[in-house]
Amino acid sequence: MESRADLLETFREYMRQVARRALATKKDFKLSVSDIVQNAILCAHRDAPACRAENARELKAWLRSIVLNDISNACRDAQRLKRDVRREKSMDAVAPQVANHSTPSEIAIRTEEQERIETALEQLPLESQRVIRLRHKEDRSFVEIADQMGRSPDAVRMLWNRSIVLLSRELKRTK
Repeated sequence: MESRADLLETFREYMRQVARRALATKKDFKLSVSDIVQNAILCAHRDAPACRAENARELKAWLRSIVLNDISNACRDAQRLKRDVRREKSMDAVAPQVANHSTPSEIAIRTEEQERIETALEQLPLESQRVIRLRHKEDRSFVEIADQMGRSPDAVRMLWNRSIVLLSRELKRTK
C-alpha cells in the first residue's frame, strides 16, 4: 500500500501546473511555485484525515483547492504588508535609492528573465537546483557548498559545471 507522502508526491507536477497558472495572473506578488507546492503538500499531509476524496479526480480537486487557497492567503498577507505604516520611509531617505533604479520596462524585462530562469531551473534534478541556488542566489563559495553537500570542492565544481550546461539547454529549449 502506498504511503500518504508517496501518494501526494505523485500529484506534485499537477500542483506545480495549477500554481504556475494561478501565479501567472498575480504578477504583483513575488511567490515561488516551489514554495507554494511544498506548502500545499505539507497542508495536504496534515489535513489528510479531513479529506473526503473517493477517487483520483476528487483528490486532484482537493489538492487544487489547497494550492489556490495557499496562493490567495500569501497574496492577502503580502497586501497587508504593503499597507503596514511602519514600513513607510521619508522621501529624503528614499531619494538616493530611486536615482539608481531601472526604468519600468527594464525591471519588467529583468523580472521576466528571472521567471524564465526559475522555471528552467525547476526542471533540473534537485542536486543541480541546489548547487546553482547555493552558488548564485546565496553567493556561496565552492568550499562552503562542498561542506554543506558533503562533497569535495572539486566534485561540487564539476556538478555546478554540469548543472549550468543543463540549465543552458533548458533555457534554449524553452525560448
